Amino acid sequence: MKPASYVDYTLKVGNRASMDEVAQCAAFLMKALHAGFSEMKDKFALALPHLNEKSPQKKISTFRVFADSMNEHVQLHEFITRSGYLDTHFVASFPKAVPADFAGPYKAFSRIRIKSRAHGVLRLKKMLEVDANGDAWINVQSRENGHRFQMYIQSHTAEAGTDGVVNGYGLSQAENLLFLPDL
Repeated sequence: MKPASYVDYTLKVGNRASMDEVAQCAAFLMKALHAGFSEMKDKFALALPHLNEKSPQKKISTFRVFADSMNEHVQLHEFITRSGYLDTHFVASFPKAVPADFAGPYKAFSRIRIKSRAHGVLRLKKMLEVDANGDAWINVQSRENGHRFQMYIQSHTAEAGTDGVVNGYGLSQAENLLFLPDL
């Protein structure tokens, strides 16, 4: 996947929205994107351009989706439109091209794995570390087993882009990061 174009999906929440309102809108957006990404495998990568902001609401206010071509964005838009959440909980920008002369920096976004409740001490230690780092999270629900969980996301910085692998959420796999233009 070569990130040649991108679309920003912005949550429709007010400036003084509570974390619950933002989390709910982000969950709707992630659900729609995850379904589209799963349907059209390996065509999209997800970035959270405001992940390093101090405000928890701002961190997950915009989801930037990269693709190889504008046509893939059109297909994703048509798919997401069927979810019923577009224009109600979030809006999409017009697709934009990544500048041909873009020279960096680059960022990769990956999921932070939290141990299950069976690993109490390790789970607590990791959750305290994640909270101390101020990493963002999004509420998601597994389509496989129906479990709800918070998916924590972290960013990694590099000077150059790489060919990595993304999962069904559009996030880089930890062992093979896909570095995207930090626009």
